[in-house]
Amino acid sequence: MDEQSHPARLGLTDVPEAFATRLKEQAARWQIEVVEIPLDRLRLEDDRLRHEPGGLFLDPLPPAFDDIIILGSDSNLIEAVAPHLAHFGIIAIVTDTPLPRPVQVDIGQVHYHRSLYLGGAGPDIAGVYSRQPVRSELKAGGKTWLVGAGGPMGHMHVQRTLQMENPPAALLCTALTWHRLETIEREFGARAVAKNIDFICLSADAEDYREELAEVAGEGFDDIIVLAPSAEAVADASNYLAQGGMMNVLPG
Repeated sequence: MDEQSHPARLGLTDVPEAFATRLKEQAARWQIEVVEIPLDRLRLEDDRLRHEPGGLFLDPLPPAFDDIIILGSDSNLIEAVAPHLAHFGIIAIVTDTPLPRPVQVDIGQVHYHRSLYLGGAGPDIAGVYSRQPVRSELKAGGKTWLVGAGGPMGHMHVQRTLQMENPPAALLCTALTWHRLETIEREFGARAVAKNIDFICLSADAEDYREELAEVAGEGFDDIIVLAPSAEAVADASNYLAQGGMMNVLPG
């Protein structure tokens, strides 16, 4: 943050002392309100959010933050702060080490609140934002995976992809059973070939599904769109996201 661009309020939770001192000095210079938020307070509020609709927040904890910056790879901390993100907010995870375990997040919050998760190596916090441009379109010439493509939303996304001026080079469609993919392959297969798109349909109930998926994925998908209202589907698909890839989820 700087004099031209800084928040009106700054919350600090378990921030290293030297860094916290620097932030407080900057906040005093620019008249930013600083709120010390103990980690136990966050966990208490998170518990209330789980058991009381709407949640009850204790002063001086604000009801939501537009940006939450997490220093380090603490999965528990990410889960504790995520419920306090405002609509259209960003969670930026700054760490040089991988997360020790998968993190449970509210997929509905990602979809309906337009929450965005970013990650990057430290110590440049601003770089986490600038190095991860958020695309609003499928990557041209890239690789796209539609998870749960057998329903109406899947058909819509396939058609939209084929109508793009600069479509991805490869499009994978998966569903739980083959009979839902037959219509997609029959309706869109020839059109995909005409546009030089590698069009692949895989059924999750096939014996060699995992092997074929891994072969198609290679180093990962540039875009993954999860059309199934399944947290398990989102968690599984995230393992196949390429470096710098984008995932969109539809929780239903």
